[in-house]
Amino acid sequence: MNVSKGDVPVDLRQLRNLTDGDSDLERKLLGLFVEQSQLCITSLKQHIHQGEEEEWKMQSHKFKGSAANIGALQLKKLCEHAEHNYTLSQDMKNTLLLAIEDEFEAVKTYLEEQLFPD
Repeated sequence: MNVSKGDVPVDLRQLRNLTDGDSDLERKLLGLFVEQSQLCITSLKQHIHQGEEEEWKMQSHKFKGSAANIGALQLKKLCEHAEHNYTLSQDMKNTLLLAIEDEFEAVKTYLEEQLFPD
């Protein structure tokens, strides 16, 4: 995935500040981020229904924090939108969740390319 500087899904300075430039720690954090993100996405899918708004809100908040920690600012914004708009209809939540999943994939791909170059 070749992206221009304006389209970069992760501010690597944030990640490098968090890890103090330790590449092994960056790789470990990436693994944890991917694992936790997949769990959050699964949980959001399970709690998308009416009557489960609090769980949706909690998982969105958790995902937002993980994204912010590694510098995935667009993903953070999408999760923040999901958190603050937890009473949206199921159709609107589905649309938002698709955007979150797409952005997560972009973040994951970018980080893998940056931290695990061939």
